[in-house]
Amino acid sequence: MEITSSAMLKTTTTPPHPLAGEKVPLTAFDRAAFDVFVPLVFAYRAPAPSSEAVKEGLRVAVAAYPLAAGRLAVDVAVDGQGRRRRRRVLHVNDEGVLVLDATVEADLDAVLAANVATDLYPALPEHSFGAALLQVQLTRFRCGGLVVGLIGHHHVFDGHSMSTFCATWARAVRDGEAFIVPSPSLDRAITGVPRSPPAPVFDHRSIEFKVESPPVYADEVTKPKAIGAGGGDRLSALPDDLLLRVLHFAPAVEAASTSLLSRRFGALWRSTGAVNLAARVPGAGGRDAFTTVKYQ
Repeated sequence: MEITSSAMLKTTTTPPHPLAGEKVPLTAFDRAAFDVFVPLVFAYRAPAPSSEAVKEGLRVAVAAYPLAAGRLAVDVAVDGQGRRRRRRVLHVNDEGVLVLDATVEADLDAVLAANVATDLYPALPEHSFGAALLQVQLTRFRCGGLVVGLIGHHHVFDGHSMSTFCATWARAVRDGEAFIVPSPSLDRAITGVPRSPPAPVFDHRSIEFKVESPPVYADEVTKPKAIGAGGGDRLSALPDDLLLRVLHFAPAVEAASTSLLSRRFGALWRSTGAVNLAARVPGAGGRDAFTTVKYQ
């Protein structure tokens, strides 16, 4: 294989794309994607379109996808608290798409049968910053076949957007001057422009996060007093967890009767989790003799 030419393909559109010159922050989906280039290879048997037609179609397609001709960069933004934060952005600066031309003195079918594709697309860059985010290699074969190999950065293209871009490119080559950008198209102008949402004015902290007030008792008789204080109901002053622990070991009937002692006990006995069962089973004295067995 021989690389015959290497050039940066740039686009010129009138009017310019809404994102031209902007630094578009990465979306949450972009940040979740790997910082890698993803290769893709298309093979076409003869007759194949000329390299000039393929490049012109690429120029038209990239005009609709200007992020593909941009570069990864780091921008410094100031958050709401005045702190400076570094963030990755896609600089839509039209630095261009790298296009390589190559020739192979072999037939396309022989190369495809060998299942060797690493030489059919551009070499993967070691670093993403400063590298062309879309790189294309057009490889011509002796039989007239053509292989279009490309690599695209994952922050710019996911599977669906790459498929849509390639469909746009192919249609631009076929239609020529009659080309119309198909729908859907990649338009980050909607999410690329920072929003200025209004600041919340509702006092959530004071209204939705109130501190619970201490319980108010009807009279001093039922109001629990501190443990150790003179007189009063010291048992009612115990916390609920400890009272439930005590009632757990009492028979259900006796635990329920504690609700008569004071309002403090109330329905605590229902939350003890204890189950008391009593059954009468025949005893040794015959069918009329029963023994009461309690399960607690």
